[in-house]
Amino acid sequence: MFPPCSQPTFPVLKAMRNTVTFHLGSIALGAFIIAVIQFLRLMLEYLDKRTRNLQQANKVAQWLMCIVKCLMWCLEKIVAFINRNAFILVAGAPAHLRLLPLAV
Repeated sequence: MFPPCSQPTFPVLKAMRNTVTFHLGSIALGAFIIAVIQFLRLMLEYLDKRTRNLQQANKVAQWLMCIVKCLMWCLEKIVAFINRNAFILVAGAPAHLRLLPLAV
């Protein structure tokens, strides 16, 4: 195993402190972005239910609602994919590499 002098003291507590200090804000921001997009989709579903009679009478309105709902679904999936990969980068990259784009 490791010699006693090379093991850090309280490694789990240090890892938890680093997580809260450096990563919790990134996780919260990603979750907030997803929540906003899901809220917009929920409002779009509400609008769809309220305008159901108009859509039955007007095929263009029905077609437009279908396109907008599809685009919102695609946007949510794309942002979720980007968030997942960003979370992986935040968890794996050292702090000085995450700050590098800010220096440019």
